[in-house]
Amino acid sequence: MTGPGGEADRSPGRALRLWSALTGPFWVLPLAITVASVVAGILLPLLDDRLTHDTTVFFGGGASAARTLLSTIATAMISVTGLVFSITIVVLQLASTQFTPRALQGFLQQRLTQATLGVFVATFTFALIVLRSVRSSSSSQDEFVPQVSVSVAFLLVMASIATFLAFIQWITRSIQMTQVIFQIADGTRDELVSLFGDPDSEDGQRLPEASAHADPEPRTRTATLAIPGRHGVVEFIALTDLVHRLAALDGWIDVTVDMGRFVADGQPLALVHADRELDPSEVASLRSAFSLGRQRTMRQDPGFGFRQLVDIAERGLSPGVNDPTTALQCVDHLHTLLRLVVRRPALSPTLLDDDGKVRVRHRPPRLADLLDVAVDEIVHYGGDLPRARHRVLGMLEDLLDAALPEHRQVIAAKRDSVARQRVEG
Repeated sequence: MTGPGGEADRSPGRALRLWSALTGPFWVLPLAITVASVVAGILLPLLDDRLTHDTTVFFGGGASAARTLLSTIATAMISVTGLVFSITIVVLQLASTQFTPRALQGFLQQRLTQATLGVFVATFTFALIVLRSVRSSSSSQDEFVPQVSVSVAFLLVMASIATFLAFIQWITRSIQMTQVIFQIADGTRDELVSLFGDPDSEDGQRLPEASAHADPEPRTRTATLAIPGRHGVVEFIALTDLVHRLAALDGWIDVTVDMGRFVADGQPLALVHADRELDPSEVASLRSAFSLGRQRTMRQDPGFGFRQLVDIAERGLSPGVNDPTTALQCVDHLHTLLRLVVRRPALSPTLLDDDGKVRVRHRPPRLADLLDVAVDEIVHYGGDLPRARHRVLGMLEDLLDAALPEHRQVIAAKRDSVARQRVEG
């Protein structure tokens, strides 16, 4: 095991955050495809120039025909690119106004949309670059027609058409409310399985945990860990890295913020307990385990998926929309997600190192918090709709039957609270 300072650069958490930063933004995939087309547009004409055998089987026209074809391709591609971009903007506007603004991230992360824009821009760029290599015959130079390159440009047009058809098919599905709800629910379920494990399997990706009441060893010094000059939402905490680094320091850390919570500039993220004062490199190493961003994501934060489903349900229950069926669909998916949670043991707030010592105390997702998000606001805004309250009560009754004994008290308390509101209402 390396020291905390040296480990930071090779830590899985840092690598994961770097990969997320490189692949997460909307523009990365289109840019990568476009750069590849630029390289191909430069290299393929050079290959054409070195080919000695007849390549008219690919493209048999002369310089004038090649220029006409490439110019037509470039003009058409940039026009359709504008159309694709316009459709994407309309879908994003629809997602923001009709579903929930928090669903925009899911639309922007769709690889098909990114690939469609990338293929069209790449075809346009490739055609322009190849066009400049076409030469007509003159007294000072021979005619040169990059036949393979022109043929590749034509194949890119065919690929663009296929991608456009797939894009249109995806658009017609993505604007359906049921599809949006399913996408959010599926993403939330994947994150719940990664945190809690699959209730139908003994396999799980859980970190080595202690019991909920395990106490770390006392230390003589306590230091506050914050990130000066930074503020934002807690997007990711590299818990495994923290376990390793605190084991190297022979201390432990108490994480004082929840995933998905906003942290103000200089607000404490954690308390570090050790027997000596940490040097700046060790403090920097611990800070690097925390990632702050501008918006919540579902990674390590399944509550964000619950939040999106509840937002859609509330919009359906609002008098201006009056779509209770959509709200009930959201309740059904929340039911499925909660059923997964209640069939697995609660996550322990303490994590152990290889020697069985407590190194991290954190705030994992709790059933009580997920129930609050999934139930309270829907019951409040659906108070005038008997079907909504009845569906929520039915959900809680089923959860009570399916839950492990350790969860039943929390579920029963929530059920009784909803039942009392029903009587009082």
